[in-house]
Amino acid sequence: MQLSRFVFSISRRHYGRIREELSPILDLKSILADEPYHIANCANRRSSASMPRLTALYSNYRHLSSDLHKRRHLRKQLAAEFVKAAEMGEALQSVEDAQLVKEQIGVLEGQLSEIESQMREEMTMLPNRTHPMAPIGGTEQNEVTGTFGPAISEMPSIMDHVELGKRLNIVDFEAGARTSGSSFYFLKGQGALLENALIQYALTIAIKHGFTPILPPDIVNSKFIAACGFLPRTDGARSKARELPVYTAEIDGDQESDSPLKVLAATGEIPLAAYYSGEMLAEKELPCKWVAVSHCFRPETGHHGVESRGLYRVHQFTKVELFVIKDADPATSDSTLQDIVAIQREILDGLGLHCRILNMATAELGASAYQKYDIEGYFPGRLGWGELTSASNCTDYQSRRLGLRYRTDGGVKFAHTLNGTACAVPRIIQAILENHQQLDGTVKLPKDRHTMEANYLEVVNQEGGSVDIEETAESSDLTPPQYSYETTLPLPIDLLSLIPYIALPLALTLLVLEHRCDLVRFHAWQAFLLHFTLLVGQFVASFWWPVWWATLAGILVGLYLGVLAYQMAPALQVLYLPVFGAIAAEWVRSE
Repeated sequence: MQLSRFVFSISRRHYGRIREELSPILDLKSILADEPYHIANCANRRSSASMPRLTALYSNYRHLSSDLHKRRHLRKQLAAEFVKAAEMGEALQSVEDAQLVKEQIGVLEGQLSEIESQMREEMTMLPNRTHPMAPIGGTEQNEVTGTFGPAISEMPSIMDHVELGKRLNIVDFEAGARTSGSSFYFLKGQGALLENALIQYALTIAIKHGFTPILPPDIVNSKFIAACGFLPRTDGARSKARELPVYTAEIDGDQESDSPLKVLAATGEIPLAAYYSGEMLAEKELPCKWVAVSHCFRPETGHHGVESRGLYRVHQFTKVELFVIKDADPATSDSTLQDIVAIQREILDGLGLHCRILNMATAELGASAYQKYDIEGYFPGRLGWGELTSASNCTDYQSRRLGLRYRTDGGVKFAHTLNGTACAVPRIIQAILENHQQLDGTVKLPKDRHTMEANYLEVVNQEGGSVDIEETAESSDLTPPQYSYETTLPLPIDLLSLIPYIALPLALTLLVLEHRCDLVRFHAWQAFLLHFTLLVGQFVASFWWPVWWATLAGILVGLYLGVLAYQMAPALQVLYLPVFGAIAAEWVRSE
């Protein structure tokens, strides 16, 4: 069986096809009533939309509508006169006039239809309103609202991630360029495992905050691009709009058909928003919180230089994306955006990266964002900052274009949508390699013992170096039970975990030899020793004692507690041992 082939290309097609089939539900009356605001808003955001053009189109629309109404009224009058003349047997008059009016009506209807299409297109191009706290201007007006992470450390010689990735044999740019073209790459060996570890790390934190994981398709119908606000913008002169390049995917030989144009999604936000296209939700279903893992495809034309070198700006990459659909309350939408930024900060802070939070200026908001925060990380390889995450509050901009509504007791409203990057994998790998490299050419990677195990990240340098593992100070089991699973990867032997298997048989043998030991006391001591000996071993190891000493200490304490059984009253053992055993178990779990 021969399979149909998909043809992938960078497309700058006429944008009308991108917007096909979706009819935005916009409030034209309120837009026209606030014309001065929208004119200033378009200028501040450097939008290619033209409010004066929309106003002129509407004025022409009203004039033609009035003219069409008069012609239709005249046609009805002429029709009534013809009926009356026929009833009275009189000769028909003004037949030519009736035919002319009919033709005029047809012309006016065609003109109105064209103007309606132009008005709809112009309204769709209008950007969202802007939060009053957003700075007005371009990149230079972005406002730094905070910093976090360890201080920037100076190193006498620093390798950028491209050189270091080659040295560690975890990334291959030459093979990527040979296979797919420039700005493609291979992650291999422990580099590929590092990507999976970062995905799991970001997912775990998002799930802890109530997000549900989802795997969306990478190919979407092109109409959802414009609906989500990915529109052409002006670049300097407002008269020159920059078209939006996208990767398209079409079945070979079917390029000229009427089927919807397929596009490779630039971000997981697009298929997640499309998931709810045309939906009517119940208010009790909100908020909907998703965390998606998807591949992102971006032509990234026009970006060159050292800032775009290596992994920073590539055509295909994996991204973990946060997406929220909630009610239309502006205050809670603002607080939800802050919650998303807090999650992003938690993820990046746990990776030991020095970052700053930016309140983005109006020219950086795009079309859909009402307010937007970026988090930039410091990249020693280029001695500068680079974007790691972005978070946007889109209010009802996307939902009006997607037909996404929810029903309340007071009627139907358009939902608010918000989105944010949890982990753009290549840039995070770049930041980790450049920020955690050591003088000897090795790299220390932050490790959470529950999500980023040592066997994921132990990268061996083929030229003699290696990547060490450094465990973060705070580490907790973040994965809820419903999403936890056991790894099938081989795990190293932990000597401390052997303590109960050595100490328990010795200590419990003493209890069995004592004829006074009954079954209830036996199980009480068993539970107590299991947790208490582990606790002692962990306590000793926490003082940086060798693991053999910690293991020996745990065994000796287990033996000592077994000897104490001879001195305790049976009732006392049964009463207190389970209590102290539970306390020890909780202590072990928390440590």
